[in-house]
Amino acid sequence: MISNDKSLVNLYGTSLSESTLAVRIDFGDKIVWTPKSLMEDWPDIKTSGEILVKEWFAKKEGLI
Repeated sequence: MISNDKSLVNLYGTSLSESTLAVRIDFGDKIVWTPKSLMEDWPDIKTSGEILVKEWFAKKEGLI
């Protein structure tokens, strides 16, 4: 996990599916529908990679 001055954290996961407003991401021990408005970067669907998400959301969902 990397934190930065925008209150974002860098996590790792696999994008499973996508709707207009959110991406369903497998973070390893948890699968979470993550609002696109709370992320700045995520991997293409069916691929794994880094996900840049708001820190408060990651804490709320138990990802950090």
